[in-house]
Amino acid sequence: MVSRRLLRQFFKSPSRIFLLIFLIVSIVFTIQLVKQFKPRIYKNENEEKRNQTLFCMILTTPKGFDSLRPQTTYNIWAHKCDNTKFISLSPESLNKTRNSSNKHDLEYLVMQPENFDDDTYHKLSAKVFLAIKQIYKDFGGYDWYLKADDDTYIQIDNLREFLKDKNPNKPVTYGYDFKVIVEKGYHSGGAGYLLSHEAFDRIGSALHTEPTFCKDSGIEDVDVAACLRRLDVFSEKSIDELGRERFVPLNLPGFYSGWVPGWLLDYAANPYRNGSNCCSDSFISFHYMTPTYMRILDSCVKRLTFLLNQNNTSGKLIRPKFVDVAELFMKLEKLESEMIGFWERISKAMTTTTTTTTTTTTTTKTTTVTTTTTTKIPANTTTTTIKTTTTTTKVK
Repeated sequence: MVSRRLLRQFFKSPSRIFLLIFLIVSIVFTIQLVKQFKPRIYKNENEEKRNQTLFCMILTTPKGFDSLRPQTTYNIWAHKCDNTKFISLSPESLNKTRNSSNKHDLEYLVMQPENFDDDTYHKLSAKVFLAIKQIYKDFGGYDWYLKADDDTYIQIDNLREFLKDKNPNKPVTYGYDFKVIVEKGYHSGGAGYLLSHEAFDRIGSALHTEPTFCKDSGIEDVDVAACLRRLDVFSEKSIDELGRERFVPLNLPGFYSGWVPGWLLDYAANPYRNGSNCCSDSFISFHYMTPTYMRILDSCVKRLTFLLNQNNTSGKLIRPKFVDVAELFMKLEKLESEMIGFWERISKAMTTTTTTTTTTTTTTKTTTVTTTTTTKIPANTTTTTIKTTTTTTKVK
């Protein structure tokens, strides 16, 4: 009875009918776009060059696992690294054992560095230094080491392409450049930064020999850069030939649309530009990306790449322009927000209606029970009425 009444009330409003139609069309449209994407393999123009190995070190916390950030990050991009470790105190929810042998199990992917017991923000530098020390000891043979956060989106294909002509034996780092605080600047930690094998070997060896070699102010990206400078490791530019950023310290909609904090404009080594000139077509990272943002962005890249290469016979993979990726992202993000808002309004309306109906029903039944007591209605009828009232209360 309640469901039919709600449906009749819902369909009385033309605007609600329109929203429902819009929702159905949107879902069908999205499904069709998803169906269009079928991964295909193309010969890369640089495939004769050796694929360089990549170790991904991703900072997270036990709370991060509750919000599914590490899980989303791994499923979308981190599984493409040659090895991945989520640096965190061991979450109780995972029942972590160090004996896990499946490299795709979260239990296997989590690394709690030795002597690390305080997973708070002001201990971030200590967390990274302890992680570097342990990774140096256990996983020291990779060409490149990427440090990222659990809300960093990395376009691994673009990253690997970027590394094709880079020398891992050179003491160098890459990332989004800040020009202040540290000699010759430092990289934004949230945008992610790369350490060559030689750079990682130097800092790992120093920390292994002297655990307090790197100064700890609690500001991770500053402290790592300052320590690397002591070891004669310096950064190189990661912007493209047009001066556009590959590593981005903000999320895509903010950086693209011009919602940039003033401090970043003062800190940035390269002049900020919004719109299509903000980011390289071969962009590598964005920061402050929610799981939804990551999913939408990765989907945009895959769809556009597929469409561009449907009839490609050149043997070279055609990559989408950033502006096309950004515009599609903005449209899909807006569509998803509208769909979520629509369902929230429907849920709120149904909750309000249900609450009102339940209150009315409860009041009526309470009156019936009182009347029953006064007029001495037979016991079996009274028992049935009381049971019904109790059930209604539990639902409420």
